[in-house]
Amino acid sequence: MRQVGSPNSEPFEPPPGGPDGYAVILATDPERSPEFLAQLRAVVARSRGGVLISLREPARWSGGPVISVHLRWDGEPRVVGPGQWLGPLTAADERRAVCRWLAGGGPLTGPPPADLRPGTLPGADRAVMAAQTLN
Repeated sequence: MRQVGSPNSEPFEPPPGGPDGYAVILATDPERSPEFLAQLRAVVARSRGGVLISLREPARWSGGPVISVHLRWDGEPRVVGPGQWLGPLTAADERRAVCRWLAGGGPLTGPPPADLRPGTLPGADRAVMAAQTLN
């Protein structure tokens, strides 16, 4: 994986054409949030071009799961845009709001719900990923 958009590299520029979907990274051990993982799987499976990546983060985030949502492009190399970090999602209604936002197109249609934005962490990381990473 090659990092782009950091202070020591070139700025992020989206490839030509619109994004092909979005990638959701669940940065919480899935065994600690099985219901939310099941909800995310169902929503992403029904989405246009959605990809779910689940990290087995051994440390607990304070209070709940943390996710990062990225626009993605399928060209060569496959590109994932700047991340929108959300969490920790401590309440069931926050997790439902994220799922509703993703079901409606997530970052393809606009920013996350207003009630989640105050808890949004800055997503400075941008990455170019190998093709097999997004399979």
